[in-house]
Amino acid sequence: MEIFFNFLQVINFISWIFLFFYGMHYYYICILFLKKRKHYHLPEVKEIQTYPLVAVQLPIYNELYVVERLLDSIKELDWPKNRLEIQVLDDSTDETKQIVEEKVKKIKEEKPDLNIRIIRRKKREGFKAGALKHGIELTDAEYFPVFDSDFLPEKDFLMKTIPYLMQDKKLAFVQTRWGHTNKDYSAFTYAQALGIDGHFVIEQSARNMNQLWMNFNGTAGVWRREAILDAGNWSGDTLTEDLDLSYRAQLKGWTTLYLPDTVAPAEIPAFILPYKNQQFRWAKGSIQTAKKLIKPIIQSKFSFKNKFEAIVHLTYYSIHFLMILNILTLIPFILYPKKMIVPLYVPIFLFTISMISPVFLTFLAQLHLKNSIWKFIKALPFLFFNGLGITIYIAIAFMEAVLNIQSAFKRTPKHNLSNNKKEMKPAKYKIKLQGIIIVESLFAVFCFLQVYWIAKYIHPVYIYFSFLLGISTIYIIFKTLKDQFYFRNHSS
Repeated sequence: MEIFFNFLQVINFISWIFLFFYGMHYYYICILFLKKRKHYHLPEVKEIQTYPLVAVQLPIYNELYVVERLLDSIKELDWPKNRLEIQVLDDSTDETKQIVEEKVKKIKEEKPDLNIRIIRRKKREGFKAGALKHGIELTDAEYFPVFDSDFLPEKDFLMKTIPYLMQDKKLAFVQTRWGHTNKDYSAFTYAQALGIDGHFVIEQSARNMNQLWMNFNGTAGVWRREAILDAGNWSGDTLTEDLDLSYRAQLKGWTTLYLPDTVAPAEIPAFILPYKNQQFRWAKGSIQTAKKLIKPIIQSKFSFKNKFEAIVHLTYYSIHFLMILNILTLIPFILYPKKMIVPLYVPIFLFTISMISPVFLTFLAQLHLKNSIWKFIKALPFLFFNGLGITIYIAIAFMEAVLNIQSAFKRTPKHNLSNNKKEMKPAKYKIKLQGIIIVESLFAVFCFLQVYWIAKYIHPVYIYFSFLLGISTIYIIFKTLKDQFYFRNHSS
């Protein structure tokens, strides 16, 4: 029994150490950003003399609410029409197909010199990656801007991005910052926007300014054909084809560029289940990519710093699994505190310091963007709810990736939302309630039981970790049921 207790405590303390490490790494990223932000300047680009052939790729799958809006935006892109192709990579199986056909027909009538065509496949093999790969095979274009269905790039997007690729032949891709069309739709969307801003304003900037590897974010960026092919082309063997290809390209020696001041607005998921599916896909795909590429990264010729940062970046989504592991292995020591080798206040103190780090990162991003700090403060509870409330869901994604359990690419349906809730349309793209809500409910109950045990057997001051996990999970469960009620009453 003594050996069993010691083993559990070792596992528990190791999970604390890793949680502390990942948390402290956020501070490190912030320091990298602050050190370089005033001294870093983007490369100067010359005026374009000869325009290369560009193929804009629009991967679409059942997006009837936003596809017209996307095409209206893309048709206005500023680039010589004889050097521009628009590939509507439509894998849709619903009425989106007809909407696309009618819209493309209207665009051709309006702009007869615009080369826009619909490309469809017999099978949706490889999902988004397969569609992008198929599109490359049908053109000789040198550069490939990619936009998901909910993005609305400005008309000068190509003029602001492609010159960098033309001037620097080592650049694999240029990534721009995501904006938000419905940031103020709800507290839920606002908190998501804060997280996205933290990633793009601080993380992507810090990595790129310090010549560390960064990822292509799947959309709102431009790829070089040569880099795509040299890295092995798009692949559907992970759920994050963008992360996978960008790291394979950098392993081949290609460089990347991030443009923080070029913004492409997009829609934030307004409902909890699409959000959970999005996070599940990102988490599982990241760990799949880590399993696929960590060995080549370690064996590569790059510096230790680059390798280390790449591995940390690829394994970030292990945090939620570590939290589950931590809270489960803590049980015996709550009931038998005298068995603890390391006093509980030590890991709790370490974790408290590290847990504040993502909050500090998002705060720094809002400061840099000169956004309202008061709105940031009001959104803090929802920032925690969104991040901690899906712990069970992300931990399952982690385990599926580790155990090689395959799953389909689940898209995040959009509804053409702005900040006005009255504009909400009938919710055709509802996502069925999943059995995981039972596990989440049991986990919430367990967290609150643990709060009681800690308060009774150790000290009330240590309850906050379990309390935060419990209350965040309750929030996600409540929002899940509320969204299901909405879908039931507004389905088309």
